[in-house]
Amino acid sequence: MFFCRFLTRLAGGYEHLYQAARLLPRIVGAYVDYNTVMSKGLANYGTYSSDDPDYLERVFNEYWEVRFYFRKINKAFPGLTDHHRYLCEDADLVTKMAKFMSTIAAKARSDDAGRVRRYIYEIAGWTDEALKTKCERGFNHIVTGRLLCPVTQLDTFDEDPQDFCRGVRDLRDKRFWVTGDDWPMFLYDMDEHSPGDITAGLFRSELLLKATSTGRKKPKGKPPVLNRFDNPTGTFTIYAIIYVACLVRHALNTHADWTDDDGDFCGLKFVRTLLTLTIRNIDWQDKLTCWYKRY
Repeated sequence: MFFCRFLTRLAGGYEHLYQAARLLPRIVGAYVDYNTVMSKGLANYGTYSSDDPDYLERVFNEYWEVRFYFRKINKAFPGLTDHHRYLCEDADLVTKMAKFMSTIAAKARSDDAGRVRRYIYEIAGWTDEALKTKCERGFNHIVTGRLLCPVTQLDTFDEDPQDFCRGVRDLRDKRFWVTGDDWPMFLYDMDEHSPGDITAGLFRSELLLKATSTGRKKPKGKPPVLNRFDNPTGTFTIYAIIYVACLVRHALNTHADWTDDDGDFCGLKFVRTLLTLTIRNIDWQDKLTCWYKRY
């Protein structure tokens, strides 16, 4: 079946577009409204200024998504740059193109999520075999519950892990909230983490590093978590790091299939708040991506 679909794409002359669309999640991330990005990106292309109020505010919102995601898609998607004028005159075609991107990107994201989901047990070094079953993860188990716990609430979690997990799992009125803007422990190297500095240790956890480096380097005997980072030193950006973080969070929760939200957690808010931090701390962002490229 896969080979038949491949032959159909090849005969239709759009296999290169299909492969480009599969790369989009690794370039722009897990939560992208391709219709908004494409339609507004084309309309606003060339009109942006460093004096734009949204640019100066440095809050990663729709303005930033359209401006920066479109720039990356424009560079990565074959033929797009050469056909701006034509596309601006055909809104229906833009809608169809955005739907194509969204459909293929979602399939690629699901494939990537599936790889991480299958190999997270080995990557994390867990020993409780119950964690081999996806539905036993999340806040059904204190190991994954602690990894998903906001780093700001770890002390409370450690006082009574079972009670903390039950409250989150059962959505109790007096539960501790696990939201997208209160970042989870699994993102951090806790040896570097400092309560007074939200960037200290962020994105440097061993679990996250293994989930990224396994796929990029493909060391002997290790499962391929991600592939098609054709030139890791040039393409592995903060967007890719956050994308992998989204995949790891999915692997840690109880959901069998990809879902944008999980209880009180909102995936879009998770990504937007992390990217807000990065655009406000460019030097830190550059050092972080350089650190990843060494592994």
